[in-house]
This record gives sequence, C-alpha cells and structure tokens, in this order.
Amino acid sequence: MGTTIPSVATLNKKTMRRGKKLEHDQQLQLCETVAEQAIYDRLCSIGDDKAPEVDGYNAVFYKKKAWPIIKNEVIEAVNEFFITGTMFRGINCTAVTLITKVASLATIKEYRPSACCTVLYKIIAKVLVGKIQKVIASIITETQLDSFLGEEL
Repeated sequence: MGTTIPSVATLNKKTMRRGKKLEHDQQLQLCETVAEQAIYDRLCSIGDDKAPEVDGYNAVFYKKKAWPIIKNEVIEAVNEFFITGTMFRGINCTAVTLITKVASLATIKEYRPSACCTVLYKIIAKVLVGKIQKVIASIITETQLDSFLGEEL
C-alpha cells in the first residue's frame, strides 16, 4: 500500500534548539483545561453522517442521545489528556478499513482507506488543533504556515 524506506531520518537536536520556541504563556495555553462549551462545540463539528466508531458509537449518539448523561465524563477525559499528556489506550484506538470507490472492483486502487477513531479521540484532536492554531504562527514562517494549514487562519 506504499513505498518502503530503509530508515527514517531523525531530527537534529542542535538544529531544533536553535529554532524558535513558544513563549512560556503559550506553552501554558496548550495545557489549559477546556471549557464544557468548547468541548461540546468540537463534538458538534463532527459530521452526523460518520460511521460508528470502533467503540460502536457515532457522534450522533454523543450529541443527541447521551450528552446530558455522559458530558461530565467526556469533559473530565478531555481535560485529563491536557493536564497529564497521556491518553487511555481505549480512546487512542483506530481501526483502518478499506471502502470501495466503485461498484465493481478490479484493483486495490479502487478502494480508499478510512480510519475509524473513537469520538472522544476526535474531540481531543479537534481541541488540540484549535489550541495549536492559536500559537503556531509565532514559531514557523508564513510560508510554512500556509503550506501546513493549507489556508489562512
């Protein structure tokens, strides 16, 4: 499903130390707890048409059926990640599957890969992206920023 390479280049620590760094307040910003509304907003940004995830639940279940019951646990799990930097293995679980692009299949190219992550993982990822977008412009060039994000902030 791809090319193989004999080894992966490692980062040069000396070069990394010479680069720009986040200010202390920016570092703290990345670790701040996340408000309930921000978490719910990220949940609502997950499409209703997404397939059930590896845990068997889709975003609609979280948003429209169970939120009043599970919101405290979801908020606690998201904030625990940002406080401790660790994630429970069950949350960080992804199943990769192949989905057909056409009705009659002839080659592997007629499939597309789909990663099924847990809804909680998607919420954390969306919160993390939002936090990074607030500070990334201070450590990379505008050219890198455009190519990294693919659009203006």
